[in-house]
Amino acid sequence: MPPLIESIGDLVRHVVHLGILLVLMAALPLAAAPQQEYRVELSFPQRYVGFDTCENPPWNAVRVRMTFRLLSRPENATLYLHLYSVDRCAAYFSVHVNGFAVADEVKLEGLEGAPGEGRPWDVYLPIPVPANYLRKGENIVEVTLVRMCSEVWLFKCGAKHFYLYNDSYLELAYPAVTVTFDCKPRVCRYAEAWVTTPLGVLQRVRLSPPGKLTVARGSRVNFSVEEVVESGATRYVYRGYEEREGGSETLVIARYATYHYVSVSTPVGEVRGGGWDEENSTATVSVATRVVELPNATRFVFSGWNGSLSSPTVSLKVDSPKTLVASWVREYYVSVGPPLTKLSGWYR
Repeated sequence: MPPLIESIGDLVRHVVHLGILLVLMAALPLAAAPQQEYRVELSFPQRYVGFDTCENPPWNAVRVRMTFRLLSRPENATLYLHLYSVDRCAAYFSVHVNGFAVADEVKLEGLEGAPGEGRPWDVYLPIPVPANYLRKGENIVEVTLVRMCSEVWLFKCGAKHFYLYNDSYLELAYPAVTVTFDCKPRVCRYAEAWVTTPLGVLQRVRLSPPGKLTVARGSRVNFSVEEVVESGATRYVYRGYEEREGGSETLVIARYATYHYVSVSTPVGEVRGGGWDEENSTATVSVATRVVELPNATRFVFSGWNGSLSSPTVSLKVDSPKTLVASWVREYYVSVGPPLTKLSGWYR
């Protein structure tokens, strides 16, 4: 599981983590499927870069390199370059993503007006990026000035008429997947879902089963659930999970085993058995001895269990919490000698 944003130790006493990687490769009718959209900021150290080599070729000496990381490849991507101009000066750029050319010569042209007198020109230029040009891990975007000219002053432009700002961004679209979390039997009171988006951002969502959340295909989802849920003399213990995928929906079920407490007690002597037993299992309980001798010619003799059980050792099906209490009768040793008669033995 990736590192958690914050500790959840103060929320529950027992927690178990279910690591579930959702890379759902089943074919979807993507045109109709909902999408999750993300925005990747493309930045570089400076606030902006001015393209000022009009008088100092070669043009491709002006190059801006920006990097970003992805956990999975999107379905669609569009690059938005933030460009600014103050003159009616035309510039031609090439854009490469991971070495692939997504635009050979993109023409950017300022508004009407003589150099230094034109109206400011500010735009986020959209450039479609084929999804197969992107990759898992580090990605590189390079913007290069190919050439520059002026429609007013022949082929000469003044210095720094075009600027590329460091708030350019990439818009990514992923098919959306609905994840439904539940537990069987439905005893867990909550689930913490830790979602790592395709951009590597960790988000926490708290669900009350059955709960739903929508994530991008390729996200990593980890669930945290209570390991032990107690309800009186019944206890539920986490035993694993199962995952069912179907198109744009995924069902995650946490499985719990049910245990019941078998309480065994006795006012005299010792008993064996008892404790937590799994539902529908067979529990065996017994008394250590049927007779408990006392030093004053007195003894206790086992007479049965509460209910109709009389054997000192009994086996019973644990289909619910059970309470067994051993019953005993007190006996006294009586001895009568002659001359009347001779009689001895244990009597109640």
